[in-house]
Amino acid sequence: MGSLLIAASAVIVFAAYLGANSEPETRFLVASEPISAGTVIADVSAAQTLFSSAPLSLVDGVAAHAVAIDDLESIVGHTVVGSLEAGELLQRSVLLDGERADVGHVMSFAVPAADAVAGSLVPGEMIDVLSTTRTSREASTAYVVRGVPVLAVGSGGTGSSVVLTVALEDVMQVQALGHAVHTATVFVVATREGDQPTDRELPDPYVGGSWPDEQGETQNDEEDVDPGATPGVDRGADRREEEVGDVPAEEAETDRDAGADDG
Repeated sequence: MGSLLIAASAVIVFAAYLGANSEPETRFLVASEPISAGTVIADVSAAQTLFSSAPLSLVDGVAAHAVAIDDLESIVGHTVVGSLEAGELLQRSVLLDGERADVGHVMSFAVPAADAVAGSLVPGEMIDVLSTTRTSREASTAYVVRGVPVLAVGSGGTGSSVVLTVALEDVMQVQALGHAVHTATVFVVATREGDQPTDRELPDPYVGGSWPDEQGETQNDEEDVDPGATPGVDRGADRREEEVGDVPAEEAETDRDAGADDG
């Protein structure tokens, strides 16, 4: 009996060894050669040339974004927006479908990582860009562009910023984003699948009139504001002129004569 138990245990151990060392069942696409950003996967033949398959055991989080060999045809018509080295796993985050990749304008801009989803953005994601501007009286935040695809993500060189390369549809978007980047504080919001706008209409800006000054004290644009005042004009000077103008001519003449006598 003891020998039988030993033999059975040996079979179980050997089976477990084979299972642990067996080839993974799922094969995923990997780059057959270095692939540069901007490469278009025109047809199935191009996909088969650019990519080969490899049996890989991937954790669920990675496998969900990888492309299995059975899904090869689904990448036809897409553009590779992030460069790949030979043997590198193909992930859907570096693919942009043909409709979204067919744009006439590409623009890059730097933004602090903390204002760009903590620097976690990857090529292929869609983003909204907003800007906040301040004047002497109020602050406002507005959408600049919505639902634009990220083509590439790079380092800003300081370690605390990232450089985003995005595809823009028209010159109006180019002007709006360029103006915001150079004149305001810009931040980015990722729009996940299902939350992307069906149109590009921008909502009205959010306007607020109170914010801390350099000493940490709250300033409010509604305090001591003359509705008829012109920005930059000393209204006190106007009031002083009005007060002088109210003095009767006889009193003004007497004041001047008294001044002359004192002299």
